[in-house]
Amino acid sequence: MGLNSVTVTRLQGGLGRRATNLDGVIGVITSGVAVSSTFVLGTIYPLKSIKDLEALGVDAAYDTTNATLIHHHISRIFFHNPNAEVHLMALAQTTTLAAMVDVANVSNAKKLLKDKNGRIKLLGVIRNPASGYTPTLSGGLDDDVIAAIPKAQALVEEEAGEYRYCSVIVEGRSYNGTAAAATDLRTLEAPGVSVVIGADKDVSGSNALYNGYAAVGDYLGMLSKAAVSQSPAEVIDDFDLQDTANSYWLNPGLSSNALISAQTKSTLDTLNDKGYIFAIPQAGLTGIWFNDTHTCEAIDNDYAYIEGNRTVDKAIQLARVKTLPRLNSRLLIDEETGQLTDAARTGIEENAKAAIEPMKTDGDISGGIDCFIDPEQNLLAGDALAMELTFTPVAIGRQIQISVGFNNPFN
Repeated sequence: MGLNSVTVTRLQGGLGRRATNLDGVIGVITSGVAVSSTFVLGTIYPLKSIKDLEALGVDAAYDTTNATLIHHHISRIFFHNPNAEVHLMALAQTTTLAAMVDVANVSNAKKLLKDKNGRIKLLGVIRNPASGYTPTLSGGLDDDVIAAIPKAQALVEEEAGEYRYCSVIVEGRSYNGTAAAATDLRTLEAPGVSVVIGADKDVSGSNALYNGYAAVGDYLGMLSKAAVSQSPAEVIDDFDLQDTANSYWLNPGLSSNALISAQTKSTLDTLNDKGYIFAIPQAGLTGIWFNDTHTCEAIDNDYAYIEGNRTVDKAIQLARVKTLPRLNSRLLIDEETGQLTDAARTGIEENAKAAIEPMKTDGDISGGIDCFIDPEQNLLAGDALAMELTFTPVAIGRQIQISVGFNNPFN
């Protein structure tokens, strides 16, 4: 038993620190102004806090001096998610959104994603034009936005072909305020791309050059702390944009430099149905939340929402990594049929299913995990080993209907 004593042990977790969520690693490609030798255009800078950016000479004063919003967007990311990991690249202010994401420009977004080798899962594309820039409007937005969408989708597809998966969030600059004439983003067949037109009106109204900005930094911050299957439009405190102490989102608006409160319900319904992302209040609650996670894809597509992409992308990566040790491995063949033995086939199927089992534990999928390898495949004749891995997703309650009325207990 030993001497009488007081035993002391260390507690862990009291500070509430969390490990970086690798499912939400952010890349930001934007335009800006170099700072001597500390902030060089075309260079990738890893950031773990806003102090890392400010150490490069990009602080609030930088934004004011250069009429940019680089510090603003990055600071909003870290405000909403202090544990975020951001990789930032800035290009010349003459660089268009379309040029930033064009796969032909190998020193732009392509370089950012390739150099990080699949680590970046969310890519924000933001423009800070130089003084004197006047947007040409097309389909209700700066025509640069519309031109960037197919370029961004091509980038997503090329990256996926190299086993790097990400969702692209494009700044929906200079919405012209006419919902009926706005491009229907859901017709553009770009499931890997989303467009934000929501804006903090106190930011957009602070400088004429900011009038057409959209709150991509805020959206990335919320997305990065959401689980892959979770919508950052969930009406809970974690996803409330409004912070009165810092005067954030006291006046939600659009990239038209107009207030949300000045829009009719019909206008907002139209913008929502056309796939635009913006921020709104909820009657009866104090706060501001994003409306949804739309992608530029038809509403009946499996990837009409960002969480659909993120969930499947994660499952692909987990299954691929788990299956890679089978590549170039020996596979036993039934000597009579020339096909995989039942034991070999079952082993591979169980291995693939186990790869995404943690997603069920984490609540990112509902279950129903199944893997099937057609036993008729003839590997000796050169067939590729094909398997199909499926699961049941979680659902997002986008529409909730409540019937309320009186009840007479004596009736």
